[in-house]
Amino acid sequence: MKTSKSSGVVSGLFRFRTGTQPEEIEKYFEDGLDDPGIISIHIRKVSKTQYGFQFVYDINKHEDGLVSSYKDFKKKAVDALYKHFGKNLQSWDFAETHTQLK
Repeated sequence: MKTSKSSGVVSGLFRFRTGTQPEEIEKYFEDGLDDPGIISIHIRKVSKTQYGFQFVYDINKHEDGLVSSYKDFKKKAVDALYKHFGKNLQSWDFAETHTQLK
């Protein structure tokens, strides 16, 4: 099995309160999907009644050069989503290290 350890790659999951529709999440990303740091974003159900999105992001390729670290990325991502979604942003989980299997 081929594996690779990633440096500077952040992965995570954001969960939204019941009632937040996948179309609302998709609309949020309409103008930002050309960011070269985005490796993948998947909107999905995270429970019977809730949606969220999971992502993989390379902070080394951040387009404006303002993200200098994992902690900086995490703070800016949470702040931007909370500013847009308010209390509908329920929880999040980040990982700065992971091993890609395929």
